[in-house]
Amino acid sequence: MAETKSKRRQDRPEGVCWVCSCTEDDACPGGCAWVNPEQTLCSACAITIAVAVSTAIMGLLIERADRRLPRAGHVHQAQPAIRTKRRTR
Repeated sequence: MAETKSKRRQDRPEGVCWVCSCTEDDACPGGCAWVNPEQTLCSACAITIAVAVSTAIMGLLIERADRRLPRAGHVHQAQPAIRTKRRTR
């Protein structure tokens, strides 16, 4: 599988973003810059990818936390207090 990924990277032409296909002469609306030395990913697409990944991770974290929280109307039973030993002199 590693060979397949490296082959795909080699097949990408330099100076063309692999996400949106912008080039040095035909940049994204609002402008962009290259974020890697191979010039195969532009800054506009890198930001979009970062936001999408962050949103997905936050969604998973919220879903996980939601499963741990008590539901509305659910009466949470208090845990018994931990008794500590009294020191005697």
